[in-house]
Amino acid sequence: MCARVWFVSGCFVVIWSALAISSSNGNGIEALFNKLSFLEDKILDIEQAARVSEAKLKAHVEAKEEHRQAKLEAEEPEANNLHANMQDKLAELERGVKANEILLRQQLEQGLQARMADLQGMLDAIERQMKTMENTLQDKLFRVMDRIMTDNMYQLKETLLGEVRKTKENGVPIAGTSNITVQSVPDAVKHEIEHNPSADESEASYRSCKDAPSNVSGRNFMLLNADTFPFEVYCEQISFGGGWIVFQHRFNGQLDFYKNWTEYSDGFGDLEGEFWLGLDYLHRITSLRPHELLVEVKDFAGNYGYALYDGFEIGSEEEQYVLKKLGKYQGTAGDSMSYNWGKKFSTADSNNGDYSDFGNCAADRQGAWWPLGPWAMADGQLTAGRQTMALFARVRGNMCST
Repeated sequence: MCARVWFVSGCFVVIWSALAISSSNGNGIEALFNKLSFLEDKILDIEQAARVSEAKLKAHVEAKEEHRQAKLEAEEPEANNLHANMQDKLAELERGVKANEILLRQQLEQGLQARMADLQGMLDAIERQMKTMENTLQDKLFRVMDRIMTDNMYQLKETLLGEVRKTKENGVPIAGTSNITVQSVPDAVKHEIEHNPSADESEASYRSCKDAPSNVSGRNFMLLNADTFPFEVYCEQISFGGGWIVFQHRFNGQLDFYKNWTEYSDGFGDLEGEFWLGLDYLHRITSLRPHELLVEVKDFAGNYGYALYDGFEIGSEEEQYVLKKLGKYQGTAGDSMSYNWGKKFSTADSNNGDYSDFGNCAADRQGAWWPLGPWAMADGQLTAGRQTMALFARVRGNMCST
């Protein structure tokens, strides 16, 4: 508005100057008024054009604002949807983080539990191993104590029998002998001394069954050398020339041969019936001098066979009674033992076989032996369905003194 006023004022100045000039001329007043009228019309046109332009500009601005507002209103739902989607995604992300946290916690707990279970299993295995070692040591201690007691009993018995012989020879009792006999000697020994005055002769010890004077098979005491104590064995004096130490005898199946390692090491059964002498005794016997091995078998159909080897030796318990030596075979039962040369003895609770594909033969056949061969599991269960199993099996070692 001020600009227009200034513009009009400027026009008047011009006009006034023109009037002044025209007045000085004397004849230009009319022309000047005509020009002023023209200029006034022009000014009105300009003002009108300015108002029109201002109205157009205002309308344009208002239209722009309306368009912007309409666009904002149109985009508001989309923005709201976008905001809602972002909120949903944030919530989903939060849920995913929580789920991963829970999963990681569960995996960690499961891993810790599995590790704890593994550690517990290791501890249990160590505990079982220690228990087994403890039982083994206890068994060995009991065996040593039992042997010491047996040896002491044998020595005491020999001493008393010697006193009895002296009494017989002199015709008078030695002072104190009767008191010792009554007060210090176990009932079994007293009974044997009182009722078997010649027991000292019948229970003499021999280095082998070949040295025993009797030609009748039966029980005898064996003394391997001067550094050992005697133990009782069954001597077979008829088959194959006699002189055999029987360390395994089966004939009626009344004795269960499905035993553990300790029992096979110590021996079990009755020398007058079915029995197993014991791997420890067998090792002591075969390790001192050369031996032969004789195996006699008979199946349920009555078919008989034998296997004779001119050499035989087994290792100690520390060596798992490995079959160290096996000589040349002859016989009719088949050479099953040769497959076991170098093999360790196996029981159900101590599988020392190196043929894992066959499993635990001792457990499968409910017995024990060196692993291989059709009749080599001679201590397995006797069943009529197994024609290759021995019904009548005697394994005997022949003492070959050097």
